[in-house]
Amino acid sequence: MKPKIFVSSTILDFEDLRSALKFHLEELDFEVQMSEFPNFEVDKDSDTFDACMKNLKKCQYFILLIGYRRGAWYEKGKLSITHREYLAAKSLIEAGHPLRIISFVRKPIWLLRSDRTALLEHFQSKSLAISKDLTIVGSPIIDDPEYIFKFVDEIKRGVMLPKAQSPVNNWIFDFDSFEDIVTALKNSFNITESLEEKKYKRLLINELIENRDRFFISPIDLDESEVEYSKKEKNNYLDFFRRTFFPRLLDKEGQITAKIYEFDVTGKELMQIFFCTTFYPSFTKLYSIKSSILSKVLNEGLLLSYDNSVGEYKSNYLIFSLNKLLEMIESFNNFRQTTADKEFNKDMSKVMTDGSARKEIVRLTFSTALAVITYGYLARIPELISSILKVLEKKEYDELLKFDFSMSYAKNYLAGLN
Repeated sequence: MKPKIFVSSTILDFEDLRSALKFHLEELDFEVQMSEFPNFEVDKDSDTFDACMKNLKKCQYFILLIGYRRGAWYEKGKLSITHREYLAAKSLIEAGHPLRIISFVRKPIWLLRSDRTALLEHFQSKSLAISKDLTIVGSPIIDDPEYIFKFVDEIKRGVMLPKAQSPVNNWIFDFDSFEDIVTALKNSFNITESLEEKKYKRLLINELIENRDRFFISPIDLDESEVEYSKKEKNNYLDFFRRTFFPRLLDKEGQITAKIYEFDVTGKELMQIFFCTTFYPSFTKLYSIKSSILSKVLNEGLLLSYDNSVGEYKSNYLIFSLNKLLEMIESFNNFRQTTADKEFNKDMSKVMTDGSARKEIVRLTFSTALAVITYGYLARIPELISSILKVLEKKEYDELLKFDFSMSYAKNYLAGLN
């Protein structure tokens, strides 16, 4: 559910600004309540103010804009409609409603007030006869200065909560332009990215964590309880392929050697290959590894960096790493659709039923060797995911910058499979 914002102000002197503010906030993925727009809920059996209160109670933020106009009276001569909405927001906060007030006053209001006060003091110091109306009479610029100034003073006093030692919601932002309001709101909401970006970043983090966990399992002992098993340390079971077979099948540059055609393993290693490609993946749902959120984030450029110097979005090392991760996932998924993988599954079915697992040395096929390299390649995914998560959650790039992407052998053989 989107966070909701109630915007309170006079309408005539803020008409254009209100429209721009609504558009901007909705682009940030907020839901904005303004009485002049169709999405403002109105009950035909209640009056206008009751409708405002009904909408206000659903909001998490109350944005108050004060300018040169008092606005229409709620209670003639005593209380304006905007003021009444502010008091209603205060009452909700005092009652424990999770509402925050963010107030804005046009900067010239302060100057007008200071100027009128200074003029009055000047004339009084000269013992000149002048009415105190100088500070309160309206003009073409500000229609009811006394009321507006007192309203501002009330906002500065804020909201005093039970047991609190100081008031809250009493900060007032000055503004000259729409940009001033946007900047203040971004700081107030702690927005460095849109809510849409935040949402997909959180979804991406969840998807990455879920995928990473698919690679880990604890050694299984049928005699232990579920509680005992849950306390055991989990290991990346595919790392077995990288530790055991990469030194035999790849050279120092990661290129496949001729030994792939003479792939000999022990009976114990054969059993481990079977467990790591059949039983463990079924248990951890490895073959259900996901990339839908990752693909969306990359396709829509949600994590691109904006370069103010050139006025355009640019890629960054995080995007580069996410693309590499997607390549690794897609390479594995593609491999599982190839003839080589089908041959590997046939080979494993054969050797696990013909007694090969009891032999001291077993020679496996070229397809099995390719599968072993593929699983070893896949074993690096959780390591890369962990490095990416540190950037997404803590902005720590160190481990990601150290990650070695020089795995040319993977592209060399995966690209040629069919």
